[in-house]
Amino acid sequence: MLSEVGGKKARKEQLINSHPLHQLIIHYPSQARAVFDKCTYVDPDNMVSEEKEDYWVQFDYSVIDDATDGTLHPFNTMLQHDRIDLLDHPLISSVITYKWNAQGKVWCYLNVFLNVIFVIFISTYALMEIPPDSESTNNREKGILLVLSLCSI
Repeated sequence: MLSEVGGKKARKEQLINSHPLHQLIIHYPSQARAVFDKCTYVDPDNMVSEEKEDYWVQFDYSVIDDATDGTLHPFNTMLQHDRIDLLDHPLISSVITYKWNAQGKVWCYLNVFLNVIFVIFISTYALMEIPPDSESTNNREKGILLVLSLCSI
């Protein structure tokens, strides 16, 4: 098991060392920013204001699209080597926004929904459980009424 972990780490290091973008991010972040700038094309006629209706920016994602390994992405390299300033680049921000809108939002809301359902069920169980020292079922009836009143809110 320990050799597997070491092997995975060595494989990850090998992939980082073989990919030029990762090397730029690690050793030359200003050059990585220049590469990101080259992948961003702003309409030269409407560069003055982003608020104009016909303002547009075109991005070339081929540089940051890393299909070598699912867990190894330039974003991870930026975070691991504290290159937070690169994450502010419009190219990277647009990818993050796209990924959030495409997948992240759905999984986040699904997670919140399932957690709310779990809290409702665990609260219902806790309110309906009869304490061991109670002789009557009044507490159970009160718990059921409380749960029903909370659900109707």
